[in-house]
Amino acid sequence: MRWFGRGSRSEDLTQAVAEAKGGRRSDTVALCKMLDQGRLFLALSHSSPDLPEEGEIVLTESTNISVHQLWTESGERFAAAFTTEQVLAAATSRLGWKTDGGPLRYAALPARMVLANALRQIEAGEAAGLVINPLHESELELLAPELRSLADGNPTPLPGYIPRDSRVEKGERVINGQPAVPPAAELVQAIEAALARYPEVTGHRLFQMFRPETDIAPHLALNIHTKGSRQADDQPAIYEEIVSDVQEAIKGKAPPPGYIDILFNANLANS
Repeated sequence: MRWFGRGSRSEDLTQAVAEAKGGRRSDTVALCKMLDQGRLFLALSHSSPDLPEEGEIVLTESTNISVHQLWTESGERFAAAFTTEQVLAAATSRLGWKTDGGPLRYAALPARMVLANALRQIEAGEAAGLVINPLHESELELLAPELRSLADGNPTPLPGYIPRDSRVEKGERVINGQPAVPPAAELVQAIEAALARYPEVTGHRLFQMFRPETDIAPHLALNIHTKGSRQADDQPAIYEEIVSDVQEAIKGKAPPPGYIDILFNANLANS
């Protein structure tokens, strides 16, 4: 394999990408800060007149290249990028990617440019998102709102990597209050039916919540009260069962952004 775009020494973003999978806003700080010092590798599907057969070039936004994309079973396309040559080589070998049917060629672009280009692809309907390091333990999927924030230099939560029953950390800032729009009757009834199975549940409250560390926008949350007011610090089996049943009951019924946080015996004050 040959690669192009070699310039000044750049930072390896692999560890920062792995840390971002924690999902919290603070987990993406390192990646956000390193975008201007790091590069991402792209696997070329076709040769380009902008890439000479030999030598090194500096790629710019005007460089015209054709790159491989990932396809899901449902037919969605995702842009793909890699933090190192080694990670790229391992993944593309398994995927069988080649350039014009021959040995794979690949290029490197400034990381922020890759994110911005992926966002343009999404807006043009050419991709559903960007996957960094596919088939690697650090694999990270980024969707449009997340790409936009990171490309603009703003750390952002990655809700897809945060369990919806994640506990509120001590000292974490939480803003809560009455829902801006009353929850739909269908949603309320589904929650009540799911909780009615459990004699351990003594009550519940559906409210609007915003956790800057984990949320991109305000959303609904469900606080479930149980006998003994015991918090789910150690995730007892009954809590896991309740969460599973509630999540199944509300599937497809949650208003935007499409999810509901589930808490147990939380004592939350406006902050």
